[in-house]
Amino acid sequence: MSDVVASYGQLLDRLNRSSAKKQYQAFKDIAWDDPEMAVEVSDPGWELTAEDPLGADDWYRRRPPDERRRIGLSKTADMIKMAIEFENVLQRGLLQYAATLPNRSAELTYLYHEIAEETQHTLMFQEFINRTGIDPEAFPGRLDRSRQRFIRASSSFPHIVFTEALVGEEIFDHIQRRRLKIEPIPPILRVLFTIHVTEEARHKSFARAWLRTHMDVLTDADRRLLGRYLNVLTGALGARILLPGNRLKEEFGIPDAVMARVTEGPVLVDVLTRALAQVIAFGRKHRLLSETAAILPTIRRPEAAESH
Repeated sequence: MSDVVASYGQLLDRLNRSSAKKQYQAFKDIAWDDPEMAVEVSDPGWELTAEDPLGADDWYRRRPPDERRRIGLSKTADMIKMAIEFENVLQRGLLQYAATLPNRSAELTYLYHEIAEETQHTLMFQEFINRTGIDPEAFPGRLDRSRQRFIRASSSFPHIVFTEALVGEEIFDHIQRRRLKIEPIPPILRVLFTIHVTEEARHKSFARAWLRTHMDVLTDADRRLLGRYLNVLTGALGARILLPGNRLKEEFGIPDAVMARVTEGPVLVDVLTRALAQVIAFGRKHRLLSETAAILPTIRRPEAAESH
């Protein structure tokens, strides 16, 4: 048995014990009806920070405080909806892959632990959205079709599942950990993000270890395919999570010039570069990304990408 495989087995045992010991429950561990947990648009904590592409723009900073809070709450709801969509895809991909594993497999046990945790995350995120009264954007049509193709490929080429898992989890984890360090933050957001980053630490460890353990089976053609997927995913998923969508643009009258600035400006690339540093290093180490390739692909707003 190789050291990599032995290490993977030890990690699975540790993750299984950790998940069995503590899994958060959306309607048990969150005091939704506590007045402190109420979603109040008057809370200054809803304002976007300077680490958000729109929040850093002068147009946003010049808005009246009440409008900045409403924009911030609405954009947060969009991001949370995107987290739900991401976890929906991830759970379905993991279930497809789980169906290929044998009984009494430690990997299978952990997969079901992770799926259960992602389900609870979806429940708590959806309850948050319900309490905002906002109807955030879901996946646009083109991305939804890509989602279906991704799920179908999960059992035959599971590397794409764990690549998507790692990219999405690293982005959400980075955003949420940074937000937890910036005051003020609404109490409900603090609780949601604390739960999420705590359990996502296990999920990231699993995805990284799975990929390390299963890279040797890839052919050169597989690596090229996975590398292209990784390169596109870092920009497309990052843009979908971080940039304002059409609903926000129309509701708050965000000018086209502002939308262009936040898409092309340095904040978006800076956040994604920091969030995905380990993913990029992994991709280069395993010959998925070349040393000379741009760290991130050209990024377009999701709605623009949909038309291509």
